[in-house]
Amino acid sequence: MAKVDVVGVTKHPKEHVRKAVAKAVEARLREAEASIEKVEKSLRDFEAKYGMDTESFYKKHLGGELQENMDFMEWRACKEILDDLLEEKALLEEIST
Repeated sequence: MAKVDVVGVTKHPKEHVRKAVAKAVEARLREAEASIEKVEKSLRDFEAKYGMDTESFYKKHLGGELQENMDFMEWRACKEILDDLLEEKALLEEIST
């Protein structure tokens, strides 16, 4: 687990700064988790609509096997956003303040 330390001069006690950072990390983690839930629902909707799981869709889409349409553009964006959110969540969960 990573540890965040307050280093250097600050106008506020370092413990207060540490607590503020911890609260900000926790708040962003909750936001990321809520966003993940929304994006996952969108992905499930696309999967149900097209009868294909997201990973299979993504490989076919990147490989040019699917004709481009607005749904596919949105589906791809949702998948990439989810990947980014999951990475951010993992990073935030590693932080110990």
